[in-house]
Amino acid sequence: MFKCIGNCSQCGRCFRDGLQQSAGERKTKLLQLPEDFRAEISGTGYGVAFDIGTTTVVGMLWNLQGSELAGTEALTNPQSKYGQDVISRITFAAQKPENRVLLQKEITDCMNRIIQKLCDDCQADPMHITRATVCGNTTMSHLFAGYDPQSLSRAPFEPAYRGALHLTARDTGLHIAPDAGILVVPNIAGHVGGDITAGILASRLDRSAGKTLLVDIGTNGEIVYHESGRMFACSTAAGPAFEGATIVQGMRASAGAIERIVIAKEDVQFQVVGQVPPVGICGSGLIDAIAEMVRTGIIDATGRIAAADDYGKEHPESPLADRIREGDHGREFVLVARENHEDIVIT
Repeated sequence: MFKCIGNCSQCGRCFRDGLQQSAGERKTKLLQLPEDFRAEISGTGYGVAFDIGTTTVVGMLWNLQGSELAGTEALTNPQSKYGQDVISRITFAAQKPENRVLLQKEITDCMNRIIQKLCDDCQADPMHITRATVCGNTTMSHLFAGYDPQSLSRAPFEPAYRGALHLTARDTGLHIAPDAGILVVPNIAGHVGGDITAGILASRLDRSAGKTLLVDIGTNGEIVYHESGRMFACSTAAGPAFEGATIVQGMRASAGAIERIVIAKEDVQFQVVGQVPPVGICGSGLIDAIAEMVRTGIIDATGRIAAADDYGKEHPESPLADRIREGDHGREFVLVARENHEDIVIT
């Protein structure tokens, strides 16, 4: 139906313009720190910082002598097999005491793999890591530190602890210097975690002028609003939406998921997780697709997909009108046409 022009328009396997990236690269290349950001300098050796996400765990290795970033690594959170969202993992942890121990071991093993990879890449000894900082949403912080997260699943959603936690590597099972101090960044509220505290500090949100939003779109989603020295935070269980639930052909960011969309004048270009043919679309792909459809006028001011005839009249030179049709779920826009397979569409 649509001709492939070699820009990831059909199979998603094109490497042009460096679109394809591994899961770790996608996360680590998003890293951006303020120009004045410097890691705290403390003696010799290295420090490691972790962001434990519900879906992805990211680690950063810092040379404490020169306040230099030595490397960044990301892995999928292995707890995912026990639940895709925080409530599922809390439920699993509550089933029997050993489950909470299992979830804690899963995350520390993942962190240790990241530590080893970071040290291998820069020829450092993990035993020379003398400090660590850990942040994550409230549930992830509880599970890493060994706290029972059950109170987070029922009103009034109170955490089991408050404030920062000061631990040692010996307490947690991290394979770094045994006496290394580990700071677990304090949570803000029941489902506004230390990852948001870290985001506020790293982005200098508290120093920003005017009205500013910090938005973390993840499996657990949070927004912080700053104005005149005051900050307000809220959260939502974004996982079901941004992991594809209730979305036609929606899916997690796993192999075959369209994760990036660019609508050109005559074509739809995209990249796919895992360098395989596309089978669905994940959260980042959905956001891209909607933004591009709004930009090109395929979605109008009311949020509806334009009729093919109307779009063709307004854009007579564009073949994109051929991608708009009536489907089983109403009007839809074809992102990918597949022979002998169900087309991938936005409805």
